[in-house]
Amino acid sequence: VLATFFLNKNKMKLITCEHVSLDSFPFMVKFLKYTLLRLYHNVVVLTERDSKKLSKYHIKNIKISNPLKYRYYVRKVRTKIALAVGRLEEQKGFDRLLPIWHDFLQLKDTDGWLLYIAGDGSKRAQLESQAKSLNLESKVKFLGKVSDMPSLYKECDILLMTSRYEGLPMVLLEAKSWSMPVIAFDCPTGPREIISNDVDGFLASDSATFLNALRSYTNDETYFRMSRNTEQTAVDFSEEKIAKLWLSLI
Repeated sequence: VLATFFLNKNKMKLITCEHVSLDSFPFMVKFLKYTLLRLYHNVVVLTERDSKKLSKYHIKNIKISNPLKYRYYVRKVRTKIALAVGRLEEQKGFDRLLPIWHDFLQLKDTDGWLLYIAGDGSKRAQLESQAKSLNLESKVKFLGKVSDMPSLYKECDILLMTSRYEGLPMVLLEAKSWSMPVIAFDCPTGPREIISNDVDGFLASDSATFLNALRSYTNDETYFRMSRNTEQTAVDFSEEKIAKLWLSLI
């Protein structure tokens, strides 16, 4: 980073991007980041929370989200398949999802529901063991890495996210681009800026509210209403809107 500044003899504008939540770093790493980020002409961040943090330390920044191409996919039937996507690591919190799924299946009108988990990682064996201990072997499918995500989004009913922290999770945007209602833990940064609670998805403060949100999606009227409401995402994260923000930096 420092070499870039020393070699910048023509005094060009130097802009950097921070695509990981600043909250996720240890104190010393954050200290170094804040020190070095002051050297740039502008810092691009993905979330309002990170923008406010940088502004607090008088670091010039702009929030520019990832763009989204909305698919205008119309959901007409229920498949009773919930989808979770991500690396099978501690951050993604799949160990929190499995007990919630177990409790969901004990409720009325949940016969026939399945959970697909797409992704791979170091926690896979541990999660498969956890699913077995909860008697979920026939109710949870670990898909590993999936190359055709669009087909999976179309096949599944809802997207579930139990991450402990995020930046701006693309999986939420991608799911909503396919008119898929979502549920996510209201973790630091990310989900709150994508989900309008009780409009096009649910933000859960804990496992109990996550379970209640899952229960709500067994109601067809609620489900299809929220699916239609995802179209607002097309406006908020449109390629045209995001492109204008990038051009404003030039």
